[in-house]
This record gives sequence, C-alpha cells and structure tokens, in this order.
Amino acid sequence: MAKHVPQKVASSRRNVPWMTRSLHRMCRKKQRLYNQARNKHVPGAWEAFRAQQRRTTAALRSARMEHINNILTEGMDSNDNKPFWRYIKSQRQENCGVAPLKSDGQLHPDACKKAEILNNQFSSVFTNENGDKFAHTVLEGPSIPSISDITVNNAGISKMLRNLNVKKVCGPDYLSCRLLKELAEELAPIYTDIFQCSLDSGELPSV
Repeated sequence: MAKHVPQKVASSRRNVPWMTRSLHRMCRKKQRLYNQARNKHVPGAWEAFRAQQRRTTAALRSARMEHINNILTEGMDSNDNKPFWRYIKSQRQENCGVAPLKSDGQLHPDACKKAEILNNQFSSVFTNENGDKFAHTVLEGPSIPSISDITVNNAGISKMLRNLNVKKVCGPDYLSCRLLKELAEELAPIYTDIFQCSLDSGELPSV
C-alpha cells in the first residue's frame, strides 16, 4: 500500500472551493488589523479588528452555505448525488478505515494481517450444514410454473451498454464505462454470447 497507493495532501482552510478573492482580501485585512492592535497599540485598533473579524466570519459562513446549496441544487437537477457525498467525505476528520486489530494478544496495524484476522473470524462462525438433511424437503405454497429459458439478445445488451453512467468506476475487468458506452454496438454481440453461454451452462466465466 505504501508503495502503490497514491497519497493525498490535505488542503488548508484557505484552499477551499468557496474561497474567493474578496474573501482572501478580507482575511488579509483582518490579519493586518490584528497585527496593528497587538504590536502598535493604536487606540481603537482592537475594536476595528473585532468588527472586521465578525464581518469576515459572516462572509465565510455565507460563502460556505452558498457552495453547499449549489451542490445540492446541481445534484437534484442532474440526478447525481456524487458531488454531495464527495463534499461530505471531505469534511471527515479522519479516514483510517479499519482500526488496528488484536490477535493472540498482539495489535496488528498491517492491512494484510487485518484482512487475515477478519477472514479467520468470519470463517470461524460459518455453519457447515449437512446437505442431505434438506434433500427431500417439500415447501408448502402455491403451484408456480417454472420460468422459461432466458434468451439474451444483442438489442438488450446494446441498450444496457448505451445507458451506462460514464461517471461510474471500472469493474473487475478494468474497462471504463465510457469505453463500453462508446463501443456498445461492437461489444454487444460478444457480451451476448458470454451471457448466453453462462446461463446455458450455469457457470460463471473465469476471470
């Protein structure tokens, strides 16, 4: 993880989306008034600083709320909630994931070791049922006819590919949604054969 996972530099409080030039000027003016009041002891300097501090705080709060409202409005108009959740995630104080786990009296912060500990814990509570016990069980209920064979066609696959959201992340095959959407007509016959073979054989294709 330390070698391959990219790192992110945390933004300072002055480097936020709603910070404009006018707000920067107000912050610098507040700092100048503070320096004057602290160093030069000018009469009325502290009052001027506190007044500027109140104006700056109100302006920053107003700009932040306007930014959040714009995110919500944009998300509702485009039916996309990703910007909102991206903002919520950026406000979290920490993003450490799974905390260090203890095994055999020792604390393990390593990601691989934590995954192994969780895997052992989950596998230890699995129940290995005897399949023969339920082999001849008949469930009471209405008589429902069996579903007919499912047939996959090019038109349906092509429609699904064309309707993909290009903002979604790649799947296990690492093919971007934009690529699949742009090549929907070319890829539809290939995916049709794969899905139909998988349904007919009852097996999933190997990765």
